[in-house]
Parts: sequence; C-alpha cells; structure tokens
Amino acid sequence: MWAAGRRTEQHLKQIAAALMRFEVQVANGSTDVLEHDVEFHLPLARASGNRYFYDVLSQMGRGVSPRTRLRQSEIDELDHIERLRHVLSEHKAIYQALVRQDADDARAAMRMHLSNSRERLRCGS
Repeated sequence: MWAAGRRTEQHLKQIAAALMRFEVQVANGSTDVLEHDVEFHLPLARASGNRYFYDVLSQMGRGVSPRTRLRQSEIDELDHIERLRHVLSEHKAIYQALVRQDADDARAAMRMHLSNSRERLRCGS
C-alpha cells in the first residue's frame, strides 16, 4: 500500500483522531460513526499520493461506506455495534501498519477490511 511509505505525521494524526472518535462512539453504544469512517479513509487516500483516488473518495463522501446502502430496518442495533467493533479493529490494523511504514501489512489489512466490508454488506448489516 503506497500510503504506508508516503504517509506523513499529519496523515497519521488525522487518522488517529478519526479512530479515536470512532472508538468513543462505539464504546458509548452509538452506531453514528459514518463521518469518522470517512475521516479515516480520506487521509489514507491523501497519503497514497494518488490525487485522483483522494478526489473520488472525497466526492463520494458518506456514500463511500457500504452501510449507507442499508435501510435502518435491516440493521439489528446490538449486532451492528458488534460489527462496528470489527470495523474499528480492521481500521486499527491498517493504522498500525502505516505507523510501522509496513506496506505489505498495510496492503493485507486493507484487503481484509474491504473483503470483510463486502461480506458485511452482503449479509445485510
């Protein structure tokens, strides 16, 4: 993952802040984490050095998250909190790889996150 080798301390601070806000929301039992999810992914895109990737993600905004495609009635709150804990864990794995500037681990963590996100969407929450 290019972001691992190109990230700056500013990128890491932005990503860490988004992770912290996401974690606080989930710890408080809130499922309102979409903005923090976007805040996590945008600095990753910026750190990649691919301006087009960043532009596309920033244009998509909230639509970047598969959760926006689900009707609220399809989501069981308790199950949703548990799934958000998994998302948070996946985000942390990506972040830790970025901190270490380990491109292979970052790539693997991002692939796992995208694969799991696809599966969560397929399963309806």
